[in-house]
Amino acid sequence: ASYGLAINKLPDGAYLEINAGVVTLESYDNPNPYSNDYFWVQAPDRSYGIRVRSYGYAFEGNLVYVAGILTTTPAGDRELIVLDGGITAYGYPISPPLGMSQKQLVSGLIPNNLLIKVWGKVVQGHIYPEPVEGQPVSYFYIDDGSGLETDTPGLTGLKIYDPFLILNPPVNADETISFTGVMGHELTPEGKI
Repeated sequence: ASYGLAINKLPDGAYLEINAGVVTLESYDNPNPYSNDYFWVQAPDRSYGIRVRSYGYAFEGNLVYVAGILTTTPAGDRELIVLDGGITAYGYPISPPLGMSQKQLVSGLIPNNLLIKVWGKVVQGHIYPEPVEGQPVSYFYIDDGSGLETDTPGLTGLKIYDPFLILNPPVNADETISFTGVMGHELTPEGKI
C-alpha cells in the first residue's frame, strides 16, 4: 500500500506528518505577501498529493516538512491544516505532470491533488462569475473527445479553473490547448462531486 492510499483511509482529525513533500502549486489569492493560505504538495515519486492549509509561505519547488490535522474539504479532497512545518530545501525538482485523458481522470485511481496535464478543444471559453470569497474567479471547459458530462446541461468536457488568470489572454471556444494544474473535486449546488 502506498502512503497516498493510507492518507485517504485516515479519518478527519487524525494527526499527519509529511517529511518530504514537494510544493507543486501555490495559491495566489491572498493579498498578504508573507502567506499563501494554501498550497499543494506531492511525494517526489507522485505516490500521494495533498492540499496544505498554512499561514506560512511556500513556493513551487520547495521541499517541505508539514505536520497537522487531516480534514476533508466539502468536495471530498483531503487537506492538511498545518500546526508545524518548514522548508527543508529550495529548488527541488518537481516531477513532470501526469498526462491524462479526461476519461482516465474519472475512472480507476483518480489522481487527486497531483500535478496533471490535460488537453482538448475549448468548448466554452472563460466564464467570470460574480466574485465569491474563497471561490476561483474564472473557469472554462475543454473536451478531449471523452464526452464527460458537466454541471451544465448539454455541455461536455472538463471544467478548468483559472483563478489567477494564468491564461492571459483568456481562451476562446474552439481553441485547442493543454493545461497543467492540480486535480481536485468540486461540489455542485445539487450536492454532486
